[in-house]
Amino acid sequence: MIARLNKTTVDDLQPRSKYFKCWDDSVKNFFVRVMPSGVKTYAIYYRHNRRDCEYRIGRHGSITADQARKLAHKALGKIADGVDIQAEKKAAAAKSKSKKFETLGGFIESKYKDWVTANRKTGQEIITSLSRDFEHLFNRNMSDITAWDVQKWSTEKLKQGLKPATINRRVITLKAV
Repeated sequence: MIARLNKTTVDDLQPRSKYFKCWDDSVKNFFVRVMPSGVKTYAIYYRHNRRDCEYRIGRHGSITADQARKLAHKALGKIADGVDIQAEKKAAAAKSKSKKFETLGGFIESKYKDWVTANRKTGQEIITSLSRDFEHLFNRNMSDITAWDVQKWSTEKLKQGLKPATINRRVITLKAV
């Protein structure tokens, strides 16, 4: 099916038992995919290294057909320059995911929490202790947390009346992360 993709045209597309594509008549290789569930997604078709590829641009409703068409033009321009936009997208996603693990809070929430609750009897207590004592460090990159930061915290807790043994146990909990 070929039509001028706009809000009315895309809204009028009814789902079928199998997914189908409606191609845009003005931009070559730009289409909307209609799934049996009724989800409509804008995408482009291209070939890279002799492989057929599809690049999703966005869902209908989140973006308009005109916005998707402009994004399709940009993506097709990159493809014409020899850029693999799928690899570019995957690299950006991997970078975003690794950024999440760089902060202390992100690492604890994403990886350490599941591991410590599964492998330690006191796992939930450890997470609670970390949140209570070191929440001020959660937004900082783990590589930026220094011994000086921990020493400042220890001195502050000593002044508040915590025993040195208690402070040492809590610091060891942080070091274990």
